[in-house]
Amino acid sequence: MKRGLLFFALFFVQNAFALYGGKVEVSFDSYVVSLHNNGKNFCNGVLISPTLVLTAGHCIDGQGREEFDSSHGLIYQPEKLLVRVGSVYIKGKAVTFASSYFEGLGFDTEDLALIELAAPVKNVKSISFVRKADLVNKTPVTLIARNRRVGGVLSHVRSYGAVAVLFIDKASGACLGDSGGAIVINKNGETKLAGILMYNGEANCEVQTGYGYFPKAQF
Repeated sequence: MKRGLLFFALFFVQNAFALYGGKVEVSFDSYVVSLHNNGKNFCNGVLISPTLVLTAGHCIDGQGREEFDSSHGLIYQPEKLLVRVGSVYIKGKAVTFASSYFEGLGFDTEDLALIELAAPVKNVKSISFVRKADLVNKTPVTLIARNRRVGGVLSHVRSYGAVAVLFIDKASGACLGDSGGAIVINKNGETKLAGILMYNGEANCEVQTGYGYFPKAQF
C-alpha cells in the first residue's frame, strides 16, 4: 500500500476562501472529490483509481475526527465518511495512513491517508501520478480544490528526510479547506498528479507572505 503514495507536509490557515491567485476559475475536474461527515464538507481528496481516494492524513485524523466527535472517528468507522464524486456520495470502506504519519511534525512526516471506497466510482476517470523527473523548477502547475482551480509555477523542490515538498510561486496558493486537493501538471497533453494540497500560514491565504508549501509524489 505504501508504493505510489504521496509524502507531504501539514498545513492550516484561518479563512474560508478557496485558493487564491490572479485568476481563480471554476473547476470541472471530477477526479478532485470532497469529503463529508455529519452533513459537512471538511476536506478534499483525489481519485487515483475507481476505488481509491488520496487525501491528507490530517483531514481524517484532525478535521474528520472533530466532525465525527470521537477519539477514533473515521479511522475505525470509515463507513461514516462520505466521498462526493460529482453529485454521487460513496461510503468509505477503509482508511490507511502513510507508514510514518504523525500529525504536527511539519515536513518530517507523511501527512497522507488513502481511502478505500465501498463501491467503485463510475463515469469518472481517475488521475495517474507524474514522473519524478518531470517535476523541475519553473514547471507550470495547477492547484485544484472545492470546484476552483488556479495556475501557478513550481519555484523549487526540496527534500526533508523521506518527504519531498513542492514550493509554489507566491502568485498563487491554498486556503483553509483546500487540504487534500490536487496539484497537477500537463505533460504531453495529459494531466498528471504532482502532489496533494496542504497549507501552513497565518495571513489571508498567505497573500501577504506569498508562500505555500506542497508535497511532491514519492516513488
